[in-house]
Amino acid sequence: MGLLDYASTPLGRLVVASASIHALPGHEIRTLHTTDLNLSRGTLEVRRGLLRHTLYMEELTRQLAADWTA
Repeated sequence: MGLLDYASTPLGRLVVASASIHALPGHEIRTLHTTDLNLSRGTLEVRRGLLRHTLYMEELTRQLAADWTA
């Protein structure tokens, strides 16, 4: 509770949400690219080796991702 308040940048808040809400490990968060983000569909493609996993973002994570790209 209140963990997002400690993150001072949009990227930091997106990382906190990715780890705590979607349980993405650090090595997957480090491989995220803006090209993998589709805000209109609300999805984020997570790279898992040669495979890709589609993450469907809820409203909070979607807004944090939009803040990060702005």
